Amino acid sequence: MVPGRIEGKSAAWLAFTLLAAISASAEESTSIPELVWHQGHSRTITALAFTPDKKILVSGSEDSAVKLWDTATGHELRTLKGHALGVSAIAVSPDGKWVASGGSEGTVPLWDIATGSRLRTFSGPKDMVNSLAFGTGGTLLVAGGTDKKAWVWNAATGRPAAILSGLPGEVQSVAISPDRRFVAGGTNNLVLLWDVKTAAIAERIPCNGAVRSMTFSPDGRILAFNVNPGGQTLSSPASTVVLWDVTARTSIRSVPGAVDDGFLSFRADGRQLVFGRTSPLQVVDVATGHAVGSFDVPVERPFQAALTRDWKMGAAGGFGGAIRITNLETGISVHTDPTVQAIRVARVSPDGRWMASGGIGKSIAVWELATGRLVRSIAVSDMVSDLAFTHDSQTLISTSGFTGSVELWDMASGRSTGQIPAKAVSQLSLSPDGRRLACVPGMLGQTIEIWDLSSRKPLLALRTPHTQGITTFAWSPDGERIVTGG
Repeated sequence: MVPGRIEGKSAAWLAFTLLAAISASAEESTSIPELVWHQGHSRTITALAFTPDKKILVSGSEDSAVKLWDTATGHELRTLKGHALGVSAIAVSPDGKWVASGGSEGTVPLWDIATGSRLRTFSGPKDMVNSLAFGTGGTLLVAGGTDKKAWVWNAATGRPAAILSGLPGEVQSVAISPDRRFVAGGTNNLVLLWDVKTAAIAERIPCNGAVRSMTFSPDGRILAFNVNPGGQTLSSPASTVVLWDVTARTSIRSVPGAVDDGFLSFRADGRQLVFGRTSPLQVVDVATGHAVGSFDVPVERPFQAALTRDWKMGAAGGFGGAIRITNLETGISVHTDPTVQAIRVARVSPDGRWMASGGIGKSIAVWELATGRLVRSIAVSDMVSDLAFTHDSQTLISTSGFTGSVELWDMASGRSTGQIPAKAVSQLSLSPDGRRLACVPGMLGQTIEIWDLSSRKPLLALRTPHTQGITTFAWSPDGERIVTGG
């Protein structure tokens, strides 16, 4: 085993060990800091939404949890537990105070974002809730599900406001007009527009495909919805986004683009529309229907995406439960907290200030040991195989045994300062003088490569007799020899 590397232990064991170490090194301290491990989603991300102030991202997952995340650090703020089965939809109120979540069992809890308390649970839907939407001002909440109805409640009182019916199949998507006059609902081959006050159908909009995403423009003049031909579950290359004039009751145009149950949203001024299921998200001019740009919100195998209304911050969630939050102005991304099962390696900086951990969650978590606080989550391209701090504790080195990248990270900013072009490196170790980096290429590598850390150039390669691969190695105190085991 490489010195300083922790493998094969549970997160609880690791936290206990670190607490003991911190306690022993702080004998004069009257309070012991607590290192808390937060567990990220363990299954597919099904829904994402930002609060209006962009400070919190709300996520829902097939693992039945709703989680609140600090968008600056990727740190979990709290987990909301109220679903027996998976979470299928979420919606954040326009004032950012509440979040509603829909479950596979048909319940719709309303949560206070500031406290995490459940305010009430709306009843009515008989089965899975597919879609949720708040009206302007947060007064009305609408849910659509597999029982073929759209349920409308007064969010403040919990009282039912309307039950809207008439769709021949399950309600796959819903939206409320800004003036709260209309609710739109979509199913296979049909969109209905209801008058909320009378619960009557105001307009029937036939289409040729499943309608799983929809939204009104900020001024309420346009309803945008996707049409996926044949009612397919997954997006088709022939999918289109329809722009429909609410006043004239006619279609304006159709824009090609695969959306399905992915992201669909107008910009705050209503002049542009962004849509997509996978990154990059496409941007079109509403007046012309022409493509005018795109947004890259990277995550491997994305399933859900979200943007803030000003399009300055984005998030994407993947099949494995990973979420990446990206500042679209600076390009800086953070990952949400990894699952505890994902941790493969943890290292403490020489000055005792930081601990870095990584694993299959494709992120590096950096903890401040004095407080136990997660200060940064660094997004990486693949699982983390090994980590090493430079002797001055100002740089963190990471590697992946699959993609092979050896990356150097500035601890002050969390930004990459470059790479060492070693291939498929699974283990790392710095020489005692901190000037040379020893690497083992491959998960069962038999060779140790020595690199100059300053110039980032190879110095030599040491072939070993370990036919089953090198499992551990260490520098001698004078830096003249390396001892290997395999």
